[in-house]
Amino acid sequence: MTHMNTILKYFLFLFLFISGLSGALAQVDKAQITTAYINNFARYTTWPNENQLDSFRIAVFTENSDIITALQKFSKNRKIKNKPISLTVYKSFHLPKNMQIILLMNDKSDYLSDLYDSFEGKPVLLISEEYQNKRNIMINLHETSKKQLKFEVNKTNVVNQGLIIDPEILLAGGTEIDVSGLYRESQINLRNIQKKIDKMKDSLAYLSTNIKSSENLIIKQQSELSKQLLESSKQKGLITESEKKIETYQTEILLQKVIMNLLKDSISGKNNILLKQTKEIKKQRHETDKMDSILHIRQKQIEGLNSEIKDKNITLGSQSKTIVRQKQTLLFSLIIVLLVIILVVIFFIGYRMKKRSEMNLMILNQTKNKFFSIISHDLRGPINALFAITDQMTKRFDELSKEEMFTCSQKLLKSTENISILLENLLQWSLSQTGRIDFKPMKLNLYNIVVRQISSRITTEKQINFLCHIPTDIFVYTDVNVLKTVLRNLLNNACKFSYVGGTVEIFCENKDTYYEVHVSDTGVGISPEDILKLFRLDIKYSTIGTANENGSGLGLILCKELLDKNGEKIWVESVIGKGSIFKFTLKKADIS
Repeated sequence: MTHMNTILKYFLFLFLFISGLSGALAQVDKAQITTAYINNFARYTTWPNENQLDSFRIAVFTENSDIITALQKFSKNRKIKNKPISLTVYKSFHLPKNMQIILLMNDKSDYLSDLYDSFEGKPVLLISEEYQNKRNIMINLHETSKKQLKFEVNKTNVVNQGLIIDPEILLAGGTEIDVSGLYRESQINLRNIQKKIDKMKDSLAYLSTNIKSSENLIIKQQSELSKQLLESSKQKGLITESEKKIETYQTEILLQKVIMNLLKDSISGKNNILLKQTKEIKKQRHETDKMDSILHIRQKQIEGLNSEIKDKNITLGSQSKTIVRQKQTLLFSLIIVLLVIILVVIFFIGYRMKKRSEMNLMILNQTKNKFFSIISHDLRGPINALFAITDQMTKRFDELSKEEMFTCSQKLLKSTENISILLENLLQWSLSQTGRIDFKPMKLNLYNIVVRQISSRITTEKQINFLCHIPTDIFVYTDVNVLKTVLRNLLNNACKFSYVGGTVEIFCENKDTYYEVHVSDTGVGISPEDILKLFRLDIKYSTIGTANENGSGLGLILCKELLDKNGEKIWVESVIGKGSIFKFTLKKADIS
């Protein structure tokens, strides 16, 4: 029995440990996803002065240690638009200055309205979490019922801050907030508020009449109280005078009693006088008793007047408080009316901005449809050539000589290679557009990758000479598939536009924080007008090679898109008749 209890304790401990570990891993995953979203938001957003920035400044409001740790690693190891990241963490309320991005997590969501008011109209991107009021957000992170972290975008507020956000950001797992729905809801609320304001106006008019009448009553009551106070002061004076007389009478009576006791023996003849005096004393006592009763009645009257004065003072205090409350209610109603007018103006501007963004999105969709139509046409050409070669080899198999078979095989191999390159580029581009490329940057030996790409190329009839001038100790920090795709397309372009026996050379220049890779050829070169057409999706640009090779123009577009998403650049320098040099950047492994 003891052994079974021990086993149960171990199982319980193991279960609690696994539960805690899974919760910690979930927190870490959420922090990593949040960091990745911030990176994407920054890349898809354009600031009006981003070219003049020395760094991208990010302010974070949270006490979540996982979020803070993930962002600190991100700010040290990565860059945004080739600029270093400056990260500031706030655990209490501040008004940060000169920030490009502010991240407000759920535990500090109470700061949102104050922060939004502080930088309204300035080029600042506010990223919130689980914030319910959609009118005040720009980008809001939220968890779905399946515990997936998604985001929603209020483009109106983003544009009002002077920022430009790429609509393709929604492909990374986001949704756009229906600003027109919010506008309709605000219209309904505005009508309800207007009805309340009308009712409040009626009540205010009624209250104002009551206030005036109560003020008149107060003035009358104050005048009556002042009269009563004067009368009570006069009565107090009379009472004090009577009290003094009574005191004098009492002292006289005492003196007379003393004299009577001393002269008892000698005043027997004066009894009549004494009797008269006693009668007078009785009368005086009777008068004093009357005066005492009168004084007692006057004291009660004074006490009643004092209680009435206190009651009236209390009534005046309550009435003054009521007047103050009514004034405050009127002021609050006026503030609400002003806020409603401001909200109506803001939502009207947002509705117009939404119409403009819809037009831009329609133009982008038309550009993509045009691009896919070009790709389908270019893919049909190599497939038809492949079909024609195989058809000729099949029908004339017995008639063809070895030299002809070899020539057909070379054409077949070349056509297959072109189709393979085109399909690979199409696959990479589609993955990039749908956000399914899994970028995994790592430390890579640049020399080994370049040599493998050169050796894997199929030898053509042009007999191109490849020269690699990259040292063997150069290490870069990038995704291996991205690097292979870029090198494959640039080497293919260099061969395509080189003459028979031409030379293709690969160099590497050492810069401060990155390497600059050059792929040069001695081919036909590119004119300045045609250079402007390269790397553009909305322009169909493809030329025939020196051996009549066809192309789709997709390779260079794919190279630029992959390098941009990896934080790198690509450009070309060319002279007609002398050749071209394609250059692109790669991060250094030790710095990254």
